[in-house]
Amino acid sequence: MLRPFSQLAGEIGDQYITITKLTIGDFYIDGCALLNHAHTPTIAVHIAVMVGVLVVLAGAGRSLFSHSQVVIRWMMRSGIAGLVGYLAVSIAYISGVVADVVEYLYLGHLTQTLLAASALAASLHALNRMIKKHTNYVPLAVVATVTIPVVATTAFADGTVLTYVLLSYHLMVAGFAFYVFTSYFYGVLGRVSQRLGLVTASLFYGGGIVFSGVAALYLYVTGRYLSGGFNFNVYTTYLVVESVLSLAGTGAGIAGLLSLKRVKPVETKVEGVTGIESIDQEIGFRYPSIVVVVGPPGSGRTTILTKLAATRLAAGDSVAFFSFDHMADHVFEHLAKFGCDVKACVDERRLAVFSSIGSSSRKGTYSIKADPNEINITFSQALTMLRPGRKWVIIDSITPIMVEHSTDAGLRLLRTLCAKARITGSGLWVSYNSTAYPTQITSLVQDSFEGVVELALEERKGVLDRVLRVLHMEGKPVSGRWYKLIV
Repeated sequence: MLRPFSQLAGEIGDQYITITKLTIGDFYIDGCALLNHAHTPTIAVHIAVMVGVLVVLAGAGRSLFSHSQVVIRWMMRSGIAGLVGYLAVSIAYISGVVADVVEYLYLGHLTQTLLAASALAASLHALNRMIKKHTNYVPLAVVATVTIPVVATTAFADGTVLTYVLLSYHLMVAGFAFYVFTSYFYGVLGRVSQRLGLVTASLFYGGGIVFSGVAALYLYVTGRYLSGGFNFNVYTTYLVVESVLSLAGTGAGIAGLLSLKRVKPVETKVEGVTGIESIDQEIGFRYPSIVVVVGPPGSGRTTILTKLAATRLAAGDSVAFFSFDHMADHVFEHLAKFGCDVKACVDERRLAVFSSIGSSSRKGTYSIKADPNEINITFSQALTMLRPGRKWVIIDSITPIMVEHSTDAGLRLLRTLCAKARITGSGLWVSYNSTAYPTQITSLVQDSFEGVVELALEERKGVLDRVLRVLHMEGKPVSGRWYKLIV
């Protein structure tokens, strides 16, 4: 049966104030204070754990989540606010401003939870950016964090006045949430490390398991103590065990962070398809490859396809470039900026540019309508026109055809062209505006291809950066990591 909090505070309040002051004093003088004073919930240990979580968040964010630094910084500030709040509550309790030990425990756990929730939110955001499928565990975690203490409190209540049950429930949720969120945060870091093939995953997973154990222990012991099942000596013994395990979990995270910093990327020189290092490191040299480049306007879709064309022409391959967004002269100019000798390539029958916008008298340019049937026929003719050897067809972009002739017509054309590319053994890269249609249509477009490169715009320090990732490549594992677009 739950005891009134006034009785609880009267029972342990004086002991707690005296012992806490003694422990904190000894903590700075004697590093073994935690063992010498087994009765006390050491505030210094709690602070060390919170600082450790912040250090792991900052270090892992810098190493693993370089594409989400803005979010990491905001969440770090929120986490620091939680740490400062905990320090303020602790000082208020030691100085006597907050006299009720239960009130102190409740406020202290709330501020701790703010820090853990911030770390978890930042890591989940970064993980969602790295994998195609968004993490859907948050509702389950929130429900579990709330319902488990409710069930435990109800089980321990045994007919107690409802007010005491609710107060006990709030205290148990506040403490339980901190350890659960911290455990989940470590688990996310372990998952990201494992996805990237890093040996640090086991350390993060281990720390998460330890904090899960602390959460379960906290729930059981606190519930039993508040209901009168355990005396004060048992409770203070638990506090020592909690401190040791929390420090162990924090140490595992710090060790994982240090190991992460020692991991140096292996420099590998691979023959690239596109000439863009971040993409080539992910997919290597793949011919033929059938890939769609998706992204919003201004994210660099045309830049990637033009760089691809220039790189393949420099390697001696042949390219048929279909442009439905730009004039043919514009394509030639951009190829020249990437170092391509367009005149020589045209003379050698290795370059042909087809455009639906305007006309040009320049050799090697051809007019084409944004009509599915005409594109289908010209696709085959273009492959015949080009010099024998490795051939690439680039279409920038498929969106105008879908807008002008319906989504179904565009999707049928894509499936036909992909089939032709496979039969003829030719490379095919197509761009698509991901903001033009709902995500369901975008998924249908992606399903036609063996590879997907995704582009996005991300604001950093008031400037929009273009970032990319290889979302999928058939037959080859990819990291899903975001890179800054550098050409």
